[in-house]
Amino acid sequence: ALTFLICWAGTRGMDLDMSKRTENSSRFSFFGRYAVVFANRPFRFICAITAFTLLGHTFDGAIFMYYCKYYMGLTNDTISAVLAIAPFSGLIYAPFVGIMAQRFGKKIAFIGLIGAGALFHALMFFLQPGNLYLFCTLITLSSIGTIAFWVLIGSMNSDVIEVDEWTSGERREGLYFGFFAMTQKIGAALSMGFLGIFLSAIGYVANAEQTASTVFGLRIGYTLIGVIPILIATIVCIFYPITGKKHNVLRQALAAKAAGEPHSTK
Repeated sequence: ALTFLICWAGTRGMDLDMSKRTENSSRFSFFGRYAVVFANRPFRFICAITAFTLLGHTFDGAIFMYYCKYYMGLTNDTISAVLAIAPFSGLIYAPFVGIMAQRFGKKIAFIGLIGAGALFHALMFFLQPGNLYLFCTLITLSSIGTIAFWVLIGSMNSDVIEVDEWTSGERREGLYFGFFAMTQKIGAALSMGFLGIFLSAIGYVANAEQTASTVFGLRIGYTLIGVIPILIATIVCIFYPITGKKHNVLRQALAAKAAGEPHSTK
């Protein structure tokens, strides 16, 4: 309820005229909507970045319990305590991510922070069982990647919507965020499907003592396998066409266009 009140207070008095949008949106068929959003080149990058990042993060989150129990040797109570680290880290990291985005631009902040999170996560491969303090330290450090993703990706998607506004003359947030949400679900679903295949491949047997090779597989899975799609997302982001400078120019051009003044993105 508190979040709804904050949202209402922050947007009060900013009502939009939806009549024109409703008329314009009705001319698109179901498949026509796909053509509209995927004709937007920056949005294709956003979809790829989102899908790959969530593929890695969801896989890591799903295999986390197996890694903690069978490799680290932690009790259920200790695992529950470790799980609380990431949410509390978010309270610290979220403002820092915003500062980094303002200082260097969203693209550079995303690449740097997601890459750093993946690096710290991969370092867990060298952890020895029972080293709880170092484990918690690396989880705290690697959480910067997860927090950076959720803070920045929605904002980057909003920038893409402004690109569409410049080319089409319309604001179509609902269309873009709908497909954006679908991309998130696809990434998460593929990850969970892959987890089952991975556990079978390494010989995992539920509610039984695991073999040494299975435990090693869990170690590889949590610390390295999930990092691979995150690194792919980072590489894709390098080629993401909207830089901080380009976005500022675009916003100035949109403001001038709305005011009826001469406008250009060059």
